[in-house]
Amino acid sequence: MSDEENEDEAEDDLRIPVHQYLNKGTLPADVKEARKLESKAAIYSLRDGILYRRSFLGPMMRCLSRTKGRRILHDIHSGDAGNHSGRRSLAIKAKMQGYYWLSMDKDSKNVDKRCERFQRFSRKIKSPATELNSVISPCPFVKWGVDIVGPLIEGTSKRKYLIVATVTSPSGWKQRLWRE
Repeated sequence: MSDEENEDEAEDDLRIPVHQYLNKGTLPADVKEARKLESKAAIYSLRDGILYRRSFLGPMMRCLSRTKGRRILHDIHSGDAGNHSGRRSLAIKAKMQGYYWLSMDKDSKNVDKRCERFQRFSRKIKSPATELNSVISPCPFVKWGVDIVGPLIEGTSKRKYLIVATVTSPSGWKQRLWRE
């Protein structure tokens, strides 16, 4: 549990400077860090002491800690109205509900992996377990040639053209296949 708490604290450390900059206008002493913070803060806003992130064509997303975010993902995935959705759709549903945290995609992947019902009834992977190798032709120099000869004098059943197919074997011997 202490690793998870340390990760939460590290994430909160990323949210706290943005919150302080938007609330009081305080910047770090380092010029590079101050510029980074100013550019990051452009996509965030502060309303009633709560940090929100702007989204493209969507609602303002409330910034959460990682533990609260995991709880929300679990509720969306397997709650009362949960449909055991996949990793990407789970993260998108959380964003559409108006929530955001930095490790959202990684956490949705972990929730998806740990759900036993989802693993049991999910679509099966149809790709092979090993890499496919191309089959080498036993006769690499065999060549096919197809040609249409005609118009000729009309034969039986009003046939005017002749299709000629030739096969060249590695020894150079040609076989001709005749068909009217």
